[in-house]
This record gives sequence, structure tokens and C-alpha cells, in this order.
Amino acid sequence: MRVTDRMNYDQVTRNLQKNRSEMSDLQSQAATQKRVTRPSDDPMASARILGMRSDDKMMQQFMRNIQHARSFLEATDTSLSEATDVLIRLKELAIQQANDAGSSAETRKMAAAEVAQMFHHFIQIGNRKLGDRYLFAGQRTVQPPFNAWGDYQGDSQDL
Repeated sequence: MRVTDRMNYDQVTRNLQKNRSEMSDLQSQAATQKRVTRPSDDPMASARILGMRSDDKMMQQFMRNIQHARSFLEATDTSLSEATDVLIRLKELAIQQANDAGSSAETRKMAAAEVAQMFHHFIQIGNRKLGDRYLFAGQRTVQPPFNAWGDYQGDSQDL
């Protein structure tokens, strides 16, 4: 077969276009610092990249959930600790008033006022919120779990 000048010219032109295209791809990779810029560059790598991005987003959401649960537990622990302190004080008052030597009508009246105040404080502790959710309401987190008389209005479901 005879090689003509036209065939040589066409071959050189094809090689130049191929080299320019490869150079353009390499410059694009250098500019973006990414080997894959569109799915057609490498379909298998694109699929792995999309999978990793999905995994990364799931991990970020998991970390946010952990942080939210941790702050919810810390707020609950603080509230329960405060409620324990109130119960200890109520026990002290009950023991003091049960002792005949140290109690009188006036001390029982003052103790009753303190017990009423602690009852209201106990209701406030029970109605604590973290963000827009009540801590001790079960799954009914949008309404206060205790009314002014101390009746529980939440549910017994786990949160």
C-alpha cells in the first residue's frame, strides 16, 4: 500500500488533536486537584466517590445524633441530680418535724411552706426542656409533662 502525503498529514493532525485533548485533561486535573471531574472520566471511580460521599454524610449525621443524645443525657442527669437534692431536703424536713422535741406549730407551718415551694420547684424540674423538647415527657415531647398540680401528662413510651 502506498502512503500518500495526505495520509501522513491526517495522521499528524489526529495525533496533535489527541495530544491537545490529553493535555487539556491533564491541565484540568492539575487545576482542580481531582483525577475525576465528571462521571465519564472514570465510571468506577465515580461510583466509589459517590459511595464515600454518602458514607461521609451518614457519619456526619451519626455524629450530630450522638452529640444531641449526649446533651440530652447531660441535661437529664443535671435535672435528676437537682431533684435528688430536693428529695434529700424534703427527707431532712420530715425527720426534723417528726422529732417531737424540735417541732412546734410554727416550725411545721414554715416546713409546710418550704415543702410547697419545693413541690413547685419539683414540677419546674420535671418540665425542663432541651431546645424545644421536654426531657421527662416520654414521646409526648411537645407539651409539658406535669401540670400545676403535679399530674403527669406525658406517656410511658421510651424516647
